[in-house]
Amino acid sequence: MYAMWKQLKKKKQLNEISIRTFLHLLWKNGKLFSVVLKHTTPMFFPIRFYSSLCLVLILNSCNTNEIQSEEIIPEIKEEQKTSFIFEDDFSEEEKNKLENWISSTSEKAQELLGQFPFDLYYHFHREDSINQAVIFGHTARTDSINAAHFYVNPVFEAEEFSKDWMAPHEISHLALPKLPKSYMWFYEGFATYLSREVMIETGIYKREEVDSLNYARVAAVKDKFISNSFLPVVADSLISEHQYPAVYWIGASYFMEAEKQLQIKQTELNFCEVVNRFQLCCHTEKMKIEDVLNAWNEISYSTIFTDLFETYTNTPCYSLIENYK
Repeated sequence: MYAMWKQLKKKKQLNEISIRTFLHLLWKNGKLFSVVLKHTTPMFFPIRFYSSLCLVLILNSCNTNEIQSEEIIPEIKEEQKTSFIFEDDFSEEEKNKLENWISSTSEKAQELLGQFPFDLYYHFHREDSINQAVIFGHTARTDSINAAHFYVNPVFEAEEFSKDWMAPHEISHLALPKLPKSYMWFYEGFATYLSREVMIETGIYKREEVDSLNYARVAAVKDKFISNSFLPVVADSLISEHQYPAVYWIGASYFMEAEKQLQIKQTELNFCEVVNRFQLCCHTEKMKIEDVLNAWNEISYSTIFTDLFETYTNTPCYSLIENYK
């Protein structure tokens, strides 16, 4: 943690650090040391006290008048590398258009959701036979590679690419570790919800438009979930029938509800800010869903995410969407 502070100070980024976030990291670090050193529970308190004292000394050594915001997360990772791979023949003009589209979308997404702690690989496939700009997209992830693939018809104008939801959706996936397919409702809901948040950042939508769209889309699939069965069972059945939009939007409703609870409980964070901090403190590719939820809880100083996940996986489906008319 001291090394982290020295790096921040060297880069002159300490003036942008969130006091609350640094305290959270110090507190977490103190607890981690306690576990590693196999201290008993009473030992947590002096270690955490020492961490808090370090924070006071750090802040006292800085010009606190330069701190502009308590919500800005410092970037301490080395420069992220982005690679563009063209799987088919594209003209130089087409390549430039596609690179500009993805670069702009990726930049806006990471401004909102935090810089992902890995390099990025964007693949382009040519699909001239279909009359739309973006036909399909998917991610491809291993322990060392995080890639997104886009199947495009490059004859369309740049504007047609910019207003499409596919790139915000696939790039949003990268803000979450890869999870097993049994959680498709969760990770597709995550990307579906956040893609619209990214599209607010890119200027495609306004906030009120997204709120209205999200509600309408969940209401439109309500009939698929009028069941006494639990969501994992119903979602698996819908996936087997290729009814993916219903699964995506019931998943998105989890994050819509989490957003509401963050505001009701006055956590001072919205969900995008939670995800942003998650990239800095916690995101690793081998995390399980329980690890992700617990990390979000710690960042938000709440139990919102585990409590809500329990509700979504262990109560009858009909109760999850009964308020959508």
